[in-house]
Amino acid sequence: PKSNGKYRKLGIPTVADRIAQQVLMLRNPDLE
Repeated sequence: PKSNGKYRKLGIPTVADRIAQQVLMLRNPDLE
C-alpha cells in the first residue's frame, strides 16, 4: 500500500480506504 495520504493524520484510514486495502490484498495476496 502506498502512503500517499490515504491515511489520516491520526493514522485511522477511512472506511473506503479500508475497503480499498482489502480489495488490493485480495488482488495481490503476495503483497500482504
